[in-house]
Amino acid sequence: MLVLFCVFACSIDKHADPAPEDSAQSVMNRFVDVLREKNVDALAAFFPDEGVWTLRSTMDAPDMSSQHTATEVSNAMKTKRGVFDALIDSDGDTLRDIVLDSQGRSPWKQVQPGLFVPPDSQDDSLDIYVKWRREAGRWVIDVIGVPFA
Repeated sequence: MLVLFCVFACSIDKHADPAPEDSAQSVMNRFVDVLREKNVDALAAFFPDEGVWTLRSTMDAPDMSSQHTATEVSNAMKTKRGVFDALIDSDGDTLRDIVLDSQGRSPWKQVQPGLFVPPDSQDDSLDIYVKWRREAGRWVIDVIGVPFA
């Protein structure tokens, strides 16, 4: 009986204090790797299952944004259309292209809790960014800001 209690109590403690691999930085690093590898199957896992996430243009009209649900992301990844184009497969202006341009440099920088910019970005410049939030105990994308519509 004591052994069962110890196993149960130890598993609770393990989940109460998130492991380093569950940090926002490590999730961002994995997201960058998935984009770099163009791993469409793994990409959807970074987006929320509930609620919406926002794709925001940081160009001349910063209020230009679109919100997307998990279903829309899943469908876009399957059909390779819609938001898929902005993330992975357009003509040179995608988040993946930005990731490939920063390849070999330091990891994306966390400038605020859950807010990341490319390695060569000025900390106060939010031309390109990925903002994360917690949902059901995991980090999910809240907003992606990119300098194209």
